[in-house]
Amino acid sequence: MTIKTAKKFDLLFILRSLRKNKMDTKDIEKTHWWIAEVNAVPTAIVGVVNRTDCVEMVGPIIFPPYQGRGVGQALIDYVGDQWRKSQARKKIVSLKGLKEKEPLWLITSNAGYYLNMDFEIVEREEALKPCVKN
Repeated sequence: MTIKTAKKFDLLFILRSLRKNKMDTKDIEKTHWWIAEVNAVPTAIVGVVNRTDCVEMVGPIIFPPYQGRGVGQALIDYVGDQWRKSQARKKIVSLKGLKEKEPLWLITSNAGYYLNMDFEIVEREEALKPCVKN
């Protein structure tokens, strides 16, 4: 498996994936996307978007034939690793100007999946950032 930063020409593929999974598409171009591939076939996507008051992980979307095979875990681990390394994070143009310890938020209905991925789980009502509350 390889993980790559999405290019402009990948946005149509990402747009179709978001629509198919009934996810919001309005910030697609200001989101930094990664694509996981197995044998040059896209298997999963995930993005990080800098909102006005927080940074949010978008997705992930793991395509059905690859669910349960570790693709999602590897992709989330990779993004988390990039997030924790300030030098790697500084290379992401859409995330310029963030604080050194800026938290990464993820809104999900499947919080248990992320327990072993170094995420802290909070209820929406307890969230500190307004973008997570809405």
